[in-house]
Amino acid sequence: MKKKPTSKTLMAEAVRHSYHLGQEDESLEPLVLVDATGKPIGRMRDGDYVIFYNIRGEREVELTKSLVKKGFADFPTEQNVHVHMATMIPYDEDLVTQVAFPPIQRIEDTLSEVVSRHGFKQVKIVESEKAVHVTYYLNGKINVPFAGEKRIIIPSPKISGDYDQIPEMNIAQVCWKTIEKINDSRYDLVVANFCNADVVGHVENVAAIKRAVEAVDTQMGLAVEAAKKVGMTTLITADHGTVEKWYYPDGAIDTGHTNSPVPFILVDPQIPTGVRVTLRQDGSLTDVAPTALEIMPARRTQKAFSAHSGWLGHRPTRRGQSHIPGQHPQHGQASGHLPQYHAESLWRGRGPPKGEGGKLRGRASAHRCRAHNSIGSRAN
Repeated sequence: MKKKPTSKTLMAEAVRHSYHLGQEDESLEPLVLVDATGKPIGRMRDGDYVIFYNIRGEREVELTKSLVKKGFADFPTEQNVHVHMATMIPYDEDLVTQVAFPPIQRIEDTLSEVVSRHGFKQVKIVESEKAVHVTYYLNGKINVPFAGEKRIIIPSPKISGDYDQIPEMNIAQVCWKTIEKINDSRYDLVVANFCNADVVGHVENVAAIKRAVEAVDTQMGLAVEAAKKVGMTTLITADHGTVEKWYYPDGAIDTGHTNSPVPFILVDPQIPTGVRVTLRQDGSLTDVAPTALEIMPARRTQKAFSAHSGWLGHRPTRRGQSHIPGQHPQHGQASGHLPQYHAESLWRGRGPPKGEGGKLRGRASAHRCRAHNSIGSRAN
């Protein structure tokens, strides 16, 4: 005899029903538990205590604002309900909430902060869908730009469903702006984010994912070629994988982030043919910023370019490839952070490798990249 559903199981059954309708976790429609008369059960009431236990601090910002910010109007809310809100971590400095686990200390000496402190000019280019990652997170969870930092946010396409409807998103505009700033001698560091593989990779649509990867490959290739023409050194990396693994061990489709090693590619247009370069193996995301800063000399005559499918670039001449472990966003988004206790440059200089030791030889040929981020600089 089948048990009668209870309030404890109805929501679980409703989620399963949504799955049967073709809805996925990324696009699950809101569900409300109601009684026999259609009246919602368990709605928040004035004076209730609410604990938000998510630790990402992205979409959680808007949801928390809807509960605690006076005059919130991004979507309809009950204005006469005032709750006491607690969050696991600080989602946003403007939110009035109790924080269960506040940071022990401020994240200091991020890539952007060091670049700014030395009087360099930097620009960051990204679609609005992922703007927070190369601005707020890369700056050590600081919303306000540093001195000399410019941010260019390209609006992502307005769609009613998932981005598999338009896997290219607005990457062409991101690329165009990136190339424009590569050719602008005022900027010493250019950071760009090509987010398609990450965004579209969360949807079970193989054809769309292929188009997203191809779009990143094509547009980043154009940006790298532009950097080479002006003598800009480029660093390309990512903070995690997504689409390179399609199945869980049990055969279920995996649309989440992965822990695969991610590439770290350094491209220098002035490297002589036949010259070998080496990069240290087994690096981590905390080593990306020290590598970029080592390549950038302490002179204002150097220029650099960086992007998030992983690209940073500047003008000295060196090229190599290595791999660093992938990490999930909550650990890896502050990839410009320079912990003094272990972060160091991956660069090992030019010339023959001192030994095999897992080090990779540089290649002088052009490299077409599929990564998300990139950094580059040039020497004038």
